[in-house]
Amino acid sequence: MALTFDDGPGPYTNKLLDELDKAKVKATFFEIGQSAKLYPQVIARQVRDGMVIGNHTYDHRQLSLMTRAQQEKEVKQTDHWITTAGARPRPPAPATVRGLRPRDPQPRQGLILWTSTPRTG
Repeated sequence: MALTFDDGPGPYTNKLLDELDKAKVKATFFEIGQSAKLYPQVIARQVRDGMVIGNHTYDHRQLSLMTRAQQEKEVKQTDHWITTAGARPRPPAPATVRGLRPRDPQPRQGLILWTSTPRTG
């Protein structure tokens, strides 16, 4: 089993990192570039704590509705802010997979998908 967290970092990510540290658990964080830009200190802590950082696009828009150039920009902008070797894109929604998989913006990167989506409320 692997723990993954999407759509960060945010104001509560440090609290989550504290809890993961207490439990001696590592996780993968798929970060949005806009948020990474706002919380660079959280990205730095995630790296220090041994977490894996993944690229969840810059602004979480549906990639299948974008041109290849727009997709590349989404990934590259986020790579700039997370600056983590081996960052890999995770599409924001299942519908985007069809649009991204055949033309992966970064040949060195593969896609990481998911098998379960928790419901809240």
